[in-house]
Amino acid sequence: MKREEREKVQREGFLKACSKLHQKLSRPLSLEQKEAFDELWGENKHDEIVNVSALIYKLGRNTMAHGYQSRGVYLTEGIEDFEMASGALNLNPFGFWSLYLHAYDRLWEEFLKIHDLNHPYLKSMRLYRDSLLN
Repeated sequence: MKREEREKVQREGFLKACSKLHQKLSRPLSLEQKEAFDELWGENKHDEIVNVSALIYKLGRNTMAHGYQSRGVYLTEGIEDFEMASGALNLNPFGFWSLYLHAYDRLWEEFLKIHDLNHPYLKSMRLYRDSLLN
């Protein structure tokens, strides 16, 4: 069986199974949903998505497959940032991001202390950094 044929069989099987989970998954997108999707992904991108099952297949299946197969890292809001427990890492993504930003800012501060602050390259990097993080 050729690659395209295998992908079609996989896609059709996934969509058929999704349609059995809940009837809303096989209904066409509403006009409001299409407009919101296009606003997020680009003009007329909703044409590639006939229903919610197709959306899950196109944008969510890899995340689900890899997420369900992953071992040892679990997301939770029940802790401040992260902790190891029973050989696994429990991670609060919000707390972890806060720690990351703090460390990132400290590294920039150290870097800027030892370099010419008026150098054009550093000015553009600070502007770029500030636009990304704010």
